[in-house]
Amino acid sequence: MTQSILKKRIHQALDNTKDDEILLAVYTILKRTVIEQEATSLTVAQKKDLDQRLAEHKSGKLKYYTLEEVKKATLKALKNKR
Repeated sequence: MTQSILKKRIHQALDNTKDDEILLAVYTILKRTVIEQEATSLTVAQKKDLDQRLAEHKSGKLKYYTLEEVKKATLKALKNKR
């Protein structure tokens, strides 16, 4: 069954039902799906930032550290604060 046929059948079934519990259940499912999609969508600013970071990564401008390097630097910084 294609997506468009399924949508038509769901629409028809919703139009024909008089059961409030079914309507509320379907609405709850669809509302949650919309919220999840919105939560995973990036804002224009977020997309721009990610694109910038990807460009910097590809150009070799970013510096990366191993976990061991981070641990050593953190311990050194903590010792220097004392």
